[in-house]
Amino acid sequence: MWDGRETFKNPDGTFMPVAEDLAHQAVDATTGHAQGAAPSPEQVQQIVNFETQIFMAQTHDDAAGDLNAGGGQGGPRQLSSQQFFIGINDPLGLNPTGAQFSPQIFDIYSNWAGISDRDDDEHAAARRAIARGQNLFNTLKIPITGVAGLNDVLHTDTIDGFCGTCHDSPNVGDHSVPAPLNIGLVDGSLRTSDLPLFTVMCNSTGVITQVTDIGRAMVTGKCADIGKFKGPILRGWQVARHTFTMAPPRRLWTRSIFMTPGSACISRSRTKTIWSRF
Repeated sequence: MWDGRETFKNPDGTFMPVAEDLAHQAVDATTGHAQGAAPSPEQVQQIVNFETQIFMAQTHDDAAGDLNAGGGQGGPRQLSSQQFFIGINDPLGLNPTGAQFSPQIFDIYSNWAGISDRDDDEHAAARRAIARGQNLFNTLKIPITGVAGLNDVLHTDTIDGFCGTCHDSPNVGDHSVPAPLNIGLVDGSLRTSDLPLFTVMCNSTGVITQVTDIGRAMVTGKCADIGKFKGPILRGWQVARHTFTMAPPRRLWTRSIFMTPGSACISRSRTKTIWSRF
């Protein structure tokens, strides 16, 4: 999930299989969101089977045409055969196979790089542009600074990274482990009028922070996790971007949360900030 709450580890510190996470999520969603009775083990397995057999990916572009034509490998068929496991291609040594990180994340449009113009093909220029964009994503070097959850954890002011440093899953583009990062996405200074505003005070330091989404801290209760999120999937960005942060509510809620290293207390009001202690 966006805040990493449904990714679990074994006693030895290794990650559980994705199917285990989905099974846990199925129970939580049924008893929590739906407020229903806990599903039976058979029902949970049916949910997991259903989820793991559905693949969605864009198949057509107005300028480039069919995304699986001319050697392109867009669409759900290719995605359904794409290898994935938690930690795949992780840049910080969390790949359970021990394989080294590669910044070459996407290769599904490599065959479009050398497409030549033809009289009957109006898609050639757009396909070459997509291939150039893929190459840029794979090769652009980025000095990463000031990212909470990355620079501070590694005690490194500047990390020589790539797009794939945070979007490392091959041909998908999310982070393959739940490594919550704060890139300033939900900073209160960037808030628009259709988003909520959370005013957060850390009990241990008295530091007050304003964000439009609490992020990972809603799960851990830790001040250090305010505004941190797992790297999102980049495929399908155009149709899924509205789900990347808290969706605009019908009414604006302003909340204040007092956090300690182990817990959090939430109160809310439609019209004002409510401060409460525990």
